[in-house]
Amino acid sequence: MWYLISMKKRIILISGMDFSGKSTIVNEIADKYPQKFIKQEKMISPQKANLWWQKVLAIKRTIDASVIWNAEQKREYWELVYKAVKYDIEHITPQNTNVVQDSVYMIKSLSKNIQKNEMGELLDDYKNLVPMLPEMQSVYLTTTPEERLKRLEARKGTGFKLSLTDALLQRDFDRFLDLNEIYKAQIQQRYPETIVVDTTNATPRETVTSILDRVI
Repeated sequence: MWYLISMKKRIILISGMDFSGKSTIVNEIADKYPQKFIKQEKMISPQKANLWWQKVLAIKRTIDASVIWNAEQKREYWELVYKAVKYDIEHITPQNTNVVQDSVYMIKSLSKNIQKNEMGELLDDYKNLVPMLPEMQSVYLTTTPEERLKRLEARKGTGFKLSLTDALLQRDFDRFLDLNEIYKAQIQQRYPETIVVDTTNATPRETVTSILDRVI
């Protein structure tokens, strides 16, 4: 347990594309060490206090992965996300314990729009927010294409809703991999000491041990 007490960083950021194992690992850390870590998902301020984020979630719950939005719909959505992200960064609540953070919504959103070359000037606004993110000990999870598809198939029978990125994984794997590289590059640009961990042949416990041993 000594390595938990002597950690250098207050927040461990666990990021990665869909089915890399990040949610599993975040939950494993929070469940295994409840006295040492609290879990925060995607937003770095309390989600319930972020009314812009609640509006984003309301829209996301209605999204059909098979429907293509027009330019006006996309613009309105990303402007709303920007407002949620800006509020998020401006209202970070200090914690009394270590935080294990499940991704940062804005970086993944930024990466998607860099790939698609969308949002115009708003894209620059997003980029200007990145340096404002707090310092975090960054871990980027990855796995093989075969393992991602295997995990996706396993998840299908649980009633989960297919996200746009999940649909991309099935429809166009090359673009999915391209997005993965853009996302990782954005994470590494903000956090140059990011540790990359492959979860392919490791159990969640082995991955957690590897991560905590390397972020002391």
